[in-house]
Amino acid sequence: MHLKKQRGALFGLDARIALAIFGLISIVAGYYSLSKLTTARYTAFLKELLNYESAILQIQTDLGVFYQFTIDGNDGIKDFNAIEDGTNILSRYTAKWNGPYIDGIARNHPLYGTYTINYRQANYADTCNISNDCYVWLTIDSIPENVFAFLNKYFDEDNGLMLETTPTATGRIQANGITDPRTLRFRTNAVRRAG
Repeated sequence: MHLKKQRGALFGLDARIALAIFGLISIVAGYYSLSKLTTARYTAFLKELLNYESAILQIQTDLGVFYQFTIDGNDGIKDFNAIEDGTNILSRYTAKWNGPYIDGIARNHPLYGTYTINYRQANYADTCNISNDCYVWLTIDSIPENVFAFLNKYFDEDNGLMLETTPTATGRIQANGITDPRTLRFRTNAVRRAG
């Protein structure tokens, strides 16, 4: 009878070890799945930014003039809405506007705040003037630090191979400081050359 109790105790120990192993595997699998889901969400946002950049470049190409000069009453909002709504384009350019360039745009992103468009030099802190190149900057105002880091790594750090010393103030991805969340500033390739 004493032996049966020992066998039961050993079986119980084996079962507990097996449960611990299965529990550990579940935790690792859950973490891996969550990591994949997070990366997929960040990648979807990256593609969204690139789609907006492509639309801005296409409008600029179609209208034949720097994006800023095509908008009727620049306020950052009309500039963004012009991607889908031709009524925001100055009348002298409407015949060349071939949009909507993206259907169903929304200034209010479900996760990351509100989009606007601004015009600045390569460094966002520098306003446009006739002596310097001027870029179309797409901004969105509530980006978590980890999303900013993902985008900065992709655009400005060659996927982590060349780390920036001042990531919020240099490169194509900039921000309004180190607060979390922060305003993301994405310098598109739409540019007006100086002179």
